[in-house]
Amino acid sequence: MIVLATLALLALIPKAHALSRCGDRADIVKRLTDTYQERLRGRGIQADGQLFEVLVSEKGTWSAIVTAPRGPTCVVSVGENWQFIKDKGESL
Repeated sequence: MIVLATLALLALIPKAHALSRCGDRADIVKRLTDTYQERLRGRGIQADGQLFEVLVSEKGTWSAIVTAPRGPTCVVSVGENWQFIKDKGESL
């Protein structure tokens, strides 16, 4: 019974969560690129000094990762249907 419940819960985990949530930045980015064809589309430094980055695929899947200054990189959010929004007069 416990095994069936565990398998049912695993089926609900979004696909990108199947990746290890934290690890070496290069390894995480490579896996997101190789597995989901996601490419780096933006980054910034958070108030706490961590690097925040968003990777997006042409299909619209996306992953947000955070890297601590001396620590690991973690996948903090994933989703679908990413949309680039441009201002009037701006080309993307």
